Amino acid sequence: MNTKHTHPAFPPQIALDQFQRPVAPIPGMSMLDYFALNIYLHKGGSYLDAIAKAKSFLDCLSNFQSEENLNTLKIISHE
Repeated sequence: MNTKHTHPAFPPQIALDQFQRPVAPIPGMSMLDYFALNIYLHKGGSYLDAIAKAKSFLDCLSNFQSEENLNTLKIISHE
């Protein structure tokens, strides 16, 4: 599984513990969970089908973002 699938869907909220130290609790829903649930709610069908579609969507999104980053990179040579 691609590591982007397990990234949090929403950024964690920083809280203070009893010793006034900042902590970030577990953010909850992963990107895969979020997109699978939305696909399931809007498209219907089985939840396993929604998970497969969400994985495909996240893979396409990851590839698109990688290609966009490669297109904007400039190679610097010291020649």
